[in-house]
Amino acid sequence: MNRPMTASEKKEYKGYFPNLDVDRARVTDNKTSLYNCIAWTVDVDWDWLWPGPTIEQFDVFYKGYGFVRASSGPVAVWAKNGDLNQMTHGCISGEGHGPRWESKCGAGLRIQHGLNELQGVIYGQVVAYYAKSRKMRHMEKAILLQEELIKLKEVGAMLLNDHQKKALKGLQADLPKDLAEAFETRFQAWKDTWESGYRVVLSNTGYVTECDEFVNLAAMGAEIMPLLIEKLTEPDNFRALQLYDALQKETCLKVLPGSSEEVMLKGERFRAGEVVRLFLSSI
Repeated sequence: MNRPMTASEKKEYKGYFPNLDVDRARVTDNKTSLYNCIAWTVDVDWDWLWPGPTIEQFDVFYKGYGFVRASSGPVAVWAKNGDLNQMTHGCISGEGHGPRWESKCGAGLRIQHGLNELQGVIYGQVVAYYAKSRKMRHMEKAILLQEELIKLKEVGAMLLNDHQKKALKGLQADLPKDLAEAFETRFQAWKDTWESGYRVVLSNTGYVTECDEFVNLAAMGAEIMPLLIEKLTEPDNFRALQLYDALQKETCLKVLPGSSEEVMLKGERFRAGEVVRLFLSSI
């Protein structure tokens, strides 16, 4: 795909990025929450990859994919107010990405643009670049990682075995019916906010906690955990990890973003799968 922005897209994205030349920008993919900006910079278009909010975590992530920080390079990363502890975005240039720079804007459009045209309140500014490493061991590791991610893609939704399904259903059966119904209503209301307004262009999923719908759902307490775990087995619910992290008090049952190199490299859907396995193994 390579098309101009529609009139409504121009209005929407000009609101997010006042410096964007919407008449020159090109759309190379439609809105989808399947993948985000950081994933696209390493040629992944089937997963949501977010190493964490610091430049050190970005360094670990990109090294895993065969890139190292450099004075210039095909990958540019962004931070709010230039703060290296508030990373926000990544974009890519070069072969296969058009004559300028290309960004997958969170769950929003993938667009080609001038480098500094996304500068502003939402993404901040470019703070670093990454280039392909010349070290063979980095490249060999990157190839193995890509192969592993492809295998995870083929698996798709997390499949529970019969024992896990039985254990989860047993926990849910003990919950009051009105609690389960209230959870469903509140969860859907919360999910409806995930891609509303400017949130659609964000890759750090922590923003989903910044609304009344999250507060209302979290107020139901840890009793809803069996219902939440079932939601996390669905690939498009990875942002619900933010609720799990808020409700789960047992550190040993958490897999926090950036908590290990594996988690940083494999992304949010992998983290969701690990959380589900940990929770069910504790029953």
